[in-house]
Amino acid sequence: MAIKSYFHALLLVFISISLVACGGGSGNNDDPGPVQQGQFIDSIVIGLRYETPSVSGFTDAQGRFNYRAGEIVRFFVGDVFLGEAVGQVIITPIELVAGATDENNTQVLNIVIFLQSIDDDGDESNGIKITNVANNAAAGQSVDFTLAEGVFETNGAIRVLLSTITSSNGEARPMVSRTQARDTFRNNLLGLLAGKYQGSFAGDDAGTWSVTIDTDGNITGVSVSDVYGSDTVSGSVGSSGQGNMDGTVGGSTFSGNFNRNGTVSGTWSDGEDSGTFTGNRISSTPPPAGGDSGSLSIAGADSSVVGMSFTPNLEPAVIDFNTGNVAVSWAQQIFTDSEFESRQMLFTFNKNDGSLQSIGYLRLTGTSPTNPTSFYSYQLDCEFAAPACASITLDIGQGQVTFSATSLIADNETDATDAIILNGTLRW
Repeated sequence: MAIKSYFHALLLVFISISLVACGGGSGNNDDPGPVQQGQFIDSIVIGLRYETPSVSGFTDAQGRFNYRAGEIVRFFVGDVFLGEAVGQVIITPIELVAGATDENNTQVLNIVIFLQSIDDDGDESNGIKITNVANNAAAGQSVDFTLAEGVFETNGAIRVLLSTITSSNGEARPMVSRTQARDTFRNNLLGLLAGKYQGSFAGDDAGTWSVTIDTDGNITGVSVSDVYGSDTVSGSVGSSGQGNMDGTVGGSTFSGNFNRNGTVSGTWSDGEDSGTFTGNRISSTPPPAGGDSGSLSIAGADSSVVGMSFTPNLEPAVIDFNTGNVAVSWAQQIFTDSEFESRQMLFTFNKNDGSLQSIGYLRLTGTSPTNPTSFYSYQLDCEFAAPACASITLDIGQGQVTFSATSLIADNETDATDAIILNGTLRW
């Protein structure tokens, strides 16, 4: 495919997003920027009160909160202040404590114990739900999470507060033990790191690497040297994200940090040569107690090429443009030793009046994201094709959109040749 066509297709996507951002109105230099979404994870924490300088509310059924870039987000149960952190995609109790790296920090674990103890049903595996009555029961209260291990558990005021909160849900329950809270939180942290990663290494030797991390922190994969060829690697990563993986042939050791935001960096050495490595997570598992993003079936003549199904394997990206207009993007990325494939759905709507705006489906293949060999693009503009959009059901409250035989038109400036038909539901 001609590079001109590839960039033309990309341009259409960016133009669509830009128009949504503008909302058809005049510019505003005082615009604080789009609202972004993050998730609060011990397990997923529902009903946690939060506030930033510009937005406030309670975390939703997926533990999501809103913030703008650079803002500090403060978290509360009732008036009990848990802590604060710079807004980001994932925030855990670790980010609330300066210098903390894992579940072994005493203040972090005190926060974890508190949250797990006030869950409405006492089962954090299905999410930690803080009910309205629990938040009300904590009104006017405070907790010192800096108390030492043993002192926190036996503090009379804290024990009374926990009894009051859990009783408000119908049944008083004892405080979760430190051991149980630590083990559960550690497993959830490892779950946040699980997924597929890919990157490159450089220095005295250069090449690529690709690994999978399971929910127990085990690493398996391969490194491919430009000079020496492929080598199987294996290792492990801890709940802090610090990981090590060793080659079975060349004796290379990779040591670095796997961040919860999906980035990877570190150093490698084989005893004689050394260098650095970097990478990114390309697919992930759902967060603890989290739901999936749904899936679509794809029909039509082009489906045999672009895929007969679409199942996102990355968290959906949601951009609120502060005009009522919202863009949601889902992605499915597939890597092999020789090829990269990316499938993406882009959906835009107005949250104020529920009007549908546009839908796009993109499919890219190549040896890497920057070296495309094929590009397919399909679109539906609801402003100009309202009858076709009648097949789409939007549920803003539930955060989902359902397609029922929705036809997207092929963009003939790309490799697409015929319309595709979508059926199924996607969630965000």
